[in-house]
Formats: sequence, C-alpha cells, structure tokens
Amino acid sequence: GVFSSTSGLSINAATGEINLSASQAGNYVVTNSIAATGSCPAASSNATITLLASPTATISGGGTTCAGSGTFPVTIALTGVGPFDFTYTDGTTPVTISGNAGNTYSFDATSTATYTITSVSNSVCAGTGSGSAVVGIFQNPTVTLEAFDPFCSNSNNSVLDQGLPVGGTYTGNGVSGGSLNPSLAATGDLVTYTYVD
Repeated sequence: GVFSSTSGLSINAATGEINLSASQAGNYVVTNSIAATGSCPAASSNATITLLASPTATISGGGTTCAGSGTFPVTIALTGVGPFDFTYTDGTTPVTISGNAGNTYSFDATSTATYTITSVSNSVCAGTGSGSAVVGIFQNPTVTLEAFDPFCSNSNNSVLDQGLPVGGTYTGNGVSGGSLNPSLAATGDLVTYTYVD
C-alpha cells in the first residue's frame, strides 16, 4: 500500500517510516491505501498517531552582589507536556526535581556558581537543556586604616599609604590625590579610606 497522513507529519509513502525530526508535534491520521488490482477492490485503513514535542529546559538569571546583600533568583523555563523531571547543577552538586507540573521552576542562588541544566524529560520523551545562570556572591573586603603619626602644620605634603587593601581612595580636609597637606588640616580632622572590591 501507499502511506499518507494529514499535514505536518513526514512519512515515507512506500514504507510508512516516520521522520520524527522533520515532523511537527501533534495528532495525525495515517492512511494506508491499496489500489484495486484484478478482481480485488481498492482498500484502505487509518490509524491515529500522536507526536509529543520533546521537552526543553532553559535556565536563566543570576548576577553579582556582595555577601549579605541578598540572593539571586534563577529560573528554569520548561516547554512540552508536563509533568517534567529535570536536573540542574552548580558545577558540583546536581539537584533533581521530579514531577514539576508547571512550565517554570525557580530557586534562590546563595553561592557563587554557574548553574546549568543536565537533563530534562517528561513521562514519554527525553529533551534538551540550554542556557546558564552565572551567580557571583562575594565576601565584603576587610578595610583598615592605620593610625597616623602626628603632623606639624608646616610639614611637607605626606603620601597616604596606610590603607589596606591597597588601591582605595582617601578623603578629608587637606587630602588631595592620595596625599595630605598638613597646612590645610586641623587637629581632630578625620581621614577616610574607602576601598571597593
């Protein structure tokens, strides 16, 4: 016989083999038709075929912040027919979620990591995962400024290098360009050292 189907299904007319990757998800009626020959009349028979879309999981979100400033939401968007089983990882520890009925899943990332999808499936089909969520949660730097030795008001400018970590900025009366002009400062003035990681 000769195989045919409703539109959207890629089927080999001679063998009935279906090309799944070239077909669209949906419900189809496949017909096998045998032409009349000799004293035998033409005959045909139908069958219904359902092609489910392979599920997908796309992970996104993330960002960068300092410790204690909050968390970052990471979202997994799911397509296909649920419920879904999927696994995501932070590069070290895989986490498996089973029977997720919705098309999204979210969690709050609390540590520095790159999150990716390693598998996704539903009750029938295995699918593909894509995307990544890069999260950076960094410790706040410890900033210190050593006490200054006394200055004379008529002293030359003094380079300020007591702040740690190196690379910050100094502000205050008489402070300019990383040095202190004692003639522009007064006893009790404060010098502030600011460092941004």
